[in-house]
Amino acid sequence: MTIKLTYDEWYDKYCPIANPDSPVEDDIIFETYGNDVDFLNKQNPLCIWTDLDGDECNFIASGAHFVNRICYYITEIPFEEGEPIEVLIRYYDDEEGDEDNWRD
Repeated sequence: MTIKLTYDEWYDKYCPIANPDSPVEDDIIFETYGNDVDFLNKQNPLCIWTDLDGDECNFIASGAHFVNRICYYITEIPFEEGEPIEVLIRYYDDEEGDEDNWRD
């Protein structure tokens, strides 16, 4: 069974870290290429999360995924192995492709 969390619940519980190579202070996004991937590969796999582009929404999923990935996050607190977690980022309207239709 997949555990569903809000972004705030995920952020508060797992504590994403800032990207040390980002020019933006407190940037928690890790890219899918270059130095970010090298850094990612040195982390505990249970602390890696993937921002994914789904059919009806964008969401963060526990673990490192490759298909439909947008970026990665690394957290201080690991998730439980074998316990899938999804964090809803945004819904969008399929008919119009309106990605500004944000909901909590």
